[in-house]
Amino acid sequence: MTATEALLRVLLLLLAFGHSTYGAECFPACNPQNGFCEDDNVCRCQPGWQGPLCDQCVTSPGCLHGLCGEPGQCICTDGWDGELCDRDVRACSSAPCANNGTCVSLDDGLYECSCAPGYSGKDCQKKDGPCVINGSPCQHGGTCVDDEGRASHASCLCPPGFSGNFCEIVANSCTPNPCENDGVCTDIGGDFRCRCPAGFIDKTCSSRSTAS
Repeated sequence: MTATEALLRVLLLLLAFGHSTYGAECFPACNPQNGFCEDDNVCRCQPGWQGPLCDQCVTSPGCLHGLCGEPGQCICTDGWDGELCDRDVRACSSAPCANNGTCVSLDDGLYECSCAPGYSGKDCQKKDGPCVINGSPCQHGGTCVDDEGRASHASCLCPPGFSGNFCEIVANSCTPNPCENDGVCTDIGGDFRCRCPAGFIDKTCSSRSTAS
């Protein structure tokens, strides 16, 4: 072994045990790639590194909920997203959107679902059925129902005064005649009025008048 080789081995051993070119000693040794021993047991870190042994990277400026593997990175922890890991996506972590819907995080920890074609509802839980695909066939303010998309055909819930498959029939409130004791019925659009004969009163002429 030459004198040069022997000196090189000594220098490598000194570096391995934390000796700097200034004679300071650090134990445990500073990370040799990220810093050097400046004073006894004091590591001076290179830019982008920190920690007692210069083995902890520094995240990018403004990184709130992230980590790094190399200096300047911002790798978001679970529940956070965005360039600076400052967007709360914990509401989407439970995958609330059904049927392949896409969860979009909103402010204050809320979310909304962007539904795949053929589905709707807050959580994309409703399959688009005849009422959505074909539009409502119901007339006169009727409500289209299709069992949340599961029915093969739409049906209608009619408001008072209308009937028929599509609420197309205007109901006659006087058929059959609700007026008793030969009262005369008049339809008034979803309701009726009775003209009672002498001696009878109330809505359907069912009560005798007590007037003398």
